[in-house]
Amino acid sequence: MITTQEFTSALKEKMPDLFQKDYDARDTVDIIFACIPRALKNADTVDIPGIGQISAHSEGARKQVTFKPS
Repeated sequence: MITTQEFTSALKEKMPDLFQKDYDARDTVDIIFACIPRALKNADTVDIPGIGQISAHSEGARKQVTFKPS
């Protein structure tokens, strides 16, 4: 499992000019992680290049989340 801190460190390492402070990278990771469930609640598809697609479907009162690896 990868943690938020590992994502934060990766952003700072790959883009040091953009993310000089820990909190800048952490805020970006938090925003990304907040967008995914919001999109799924709206029945949108989340496409993560190199990883796959996550989508949510409703069948009556039942909700289902599907993942298709790329």
